[in-house]
Amino acid sequence: MQVITYPLFFIFNIIAIPFRAIYRRFPRLFDKLQQVLTFPLQLLYNIAAFPFRKINQFHEFLNDEPDENQLTELLVDLTTKQETRQMMWDQVEALRVHLLRAVLALMVTVSVSFYFAQNVIDYLARPVGGVGKLTAIEVTESVSVFMKVALFILRQCAGDPLYYF
Repeated sequence: MQVITYPLFFIFNIIAIPFRAIYRRFPRLFDKLQQVLTFPLQLLYNIAAFPFRKINQFHEFLNDEPDENQLTELLVDLTTKQETRQMMWDQVEALRVHLLRAVLALMVTVSVSFYFAQNVIDYLARPVGGVGKLTAIEVTESVSVFMKVALFILRQCAGDPLYYF
């Protein structure tokens, strides 16, 4: 086996000598050439890997274990140490940002589900002859049915994938 690889290694070195000399003379040129040639492949890789990175970040965010501190120690530190108070306000600020994102996501998904709710109600009412044949027993029943259908769409589209993940 070594007898076969040695001649191949020798031939490779003979072929590589001029390229090594050119590379030593123009290293930045070859580095730029490598960047230009590998850019499309790196771009495709990053595009394909983007959803998996975000799913991994989301999974890590959900499964992150908080630090274990005793409540009494924390309360004493809050009253005595400035850095603990700063840490507390940083965490409150992070909570505020996460709650704001959650409310914005809820508003967007609910508005999208409201857009499709009437079409779903029309589809569900086809067997009885359409929405006009349905009767509302209570005054608010038509609104509550619309809201239930919209929230069902929201749950099916947004909630179930998270549940199964």
